[in-house]
Amino acid sequence: MESGVCKRNGFVRTLPVNMRTADNIYDLYRLGNTIADVNRIISSKQVNQVTYLDVYTEFTLLSSMIQSIIDDKVVPLDTCKSNARSLHDSLSEITREFLKEWREAADSDAKSAAWSKTIAGWRISGVTEGIKAFEYVFSAELAGAALYLVEQVGAYKTSILIDAADSVFPANIRSQLPPHAVNDIKAAGRCLAFELPTAAGFHIARAVETVLLKYFPALPMKVPRFRNLGRYIEALKKEGVKKGVDAKVLAALDQFRDLYRNPIMHPDAVLSIDEAQILFNLAQSAISAIILDIAKLAAKAVVASTKP
Repeated sequence: MESGVCKRNGFVRTLPVNMRTADNIYDLYRLGNTIADVNRIISSKQVNQVTYLDVYTEFTLLSSMIQSIIDDKVVPLDTCKSNARSLHDSLSEITREFLKEWREAADSDAKSAAWSKTIAGWRISGVTEGIKAFEYVFSAELAGAALYLVEQVGAYKTSILIDAADSVFPANIRSQLPPHAVNDIKAAGRCLAFELPTAAGFHIARAVETVLLKYFPALPMKVPRFRNLGRYIEALKKEGVKKGVDAKVLAALDQFRDLYRNPIMHPDAVLSIDEAQILFNLAQSAISAIILDIAKLAAKAVVASTKP
């Protein structure tokens, strides 16, 4: 699946191209408040007595917010956009007309007079009707919008699982993860968030397998002919002791294998959401132990190469 990139809380995060964060959802509240302010100001006077001073700030702010709706910067919508554009045009025509007159004013007195000038009643009525039309369609479309609340899974924040599951690893380990492992860890996190436990197990097992493939050359050991997680673990248990495999690595991998059964090899094997969380945690321990052991082995190799 293609991806898009966003940045939040210091992490660069990769999301599927058809998924986006609702970072600006508070803007919907601000939009409602601004519309209420505009309606209050207009209703406080006769329609032909509203001045530029009365509404310029609110009209400018509302115009900007409506443009955000048109540009899909808050929630992607379709039906209300025609009404949004009409309202935006009505607001912009009034603010542009004022700015033109204010800039062409000869002196400060003329500029002050521009603020006090009343706006044509038909223009104000156009804004009022535009707001009513926009609100009617906007509220109806929001009622059917594809907005979902994804509840937290375990101790993991939903935002972390959806777009940065690899950030559960310390920075020194995360920087050493193979790119394919990172992709599978992120996929596992999203599957956990959306309660697809068996899929989460599949992806996190692939991540462990990818990291193991980086471990064998570091020992050094030959990668088993039959490439699957079970064979890798068996080879490490069989030959790993004399190669210096860390006992913590073997213990973590054993725990992982005890819980995980490959759904491709065993179609009847399914994970519960609780089992998937445990598997994710075990994989985190196993991957961390492997990456740390690779670093130790590399350090030993450097020391050995410097000896006469």
